[in-house]
Amino acid sequence: MIDNWTFGRKIAAGFALSFVLLVAIGAISYVSINKLTRTSQWVTHTHEVLERIDSVLSLLKDAETGQRGYVITGDEALLEPYHTGSGEVLDVVKELRKLTADNPSQQKRADAAEPLIAAKLAELKQTIDLRRKGDVDEVAKIVRGGEGKRFMDGLRRILDDMSNEERGLLKQRGRQRRAFNHYPRHLALSAVGHHRRRLDHAFSQPSDRQFRGANSKFLDRATGGRQPAGDGDQGAGDRHERNQRHHQ
Repeated sequence: MIDNWTFGRKIAAGFALSFVLLVAIGAISYVSINKLTRTSQWVTHTHEVLERIDSVLSLLKDAETGQRGYVITGDEALLEPYHTGSGEVLDVVKELRKLTADNPSQQKRADAAEPLIAAKLAELKQTIDLRRKGDVDEVAKIVRGGEGKRFMDGLRRILDDMSNEERGLLKQRGRQRRAFNHYPRHLALSAVGHHRRRLDHAFSQPSDRQFRGANSKFLDRATGGRQPAGDGDQGAGDRHERNQRHHQ
């Protein structure tokens, strides 16, 4: 049916189809960019959660290091890591709770972690207070009992579970971000290739080839000059046909 259209009607239909195609590609790209932006924000959010999880354990280790140094030497200056770690860790836990407010499983883990953190801080304070009083034997008894180690081991397991879940989410969001980044381009190239093949068929008469070339240049500008697969072969065929007519 298209073969019977007038040249003017083919021109109007070609440019109308090109316009509709570009509008559709633009709309799909807009939606994909919005999804890509949201996914990127979630990736950043996940990195923040992982940072807070690491900070909880790091601050408690600092507090434990300060306590151990003071218990051994009795030097108050060595308590600086203890004061810093014990003073900041609870604030970090609050931040972690806030960041994972939308994740019930992480909130349950935070519920389980907080009593262990409180117990560990209480154990550290108890040994420091006893050392200040000179009760070294009682300090040694508490340390040998291993209660503080059990608190830390339990906390590590919980924090590892939290980290594993966040890293799983990070991989998932990374895949989504890559998909949203590549999908509009692949769709655009595929659609343009399909459109060009239809135009090649519609403008198959020699008198129509000038318009087909103009329309192809228009699509080249719209897609950044990327040529869909199959168009290179078509162009080579046109050049071969023109060379044959020239030598006849």
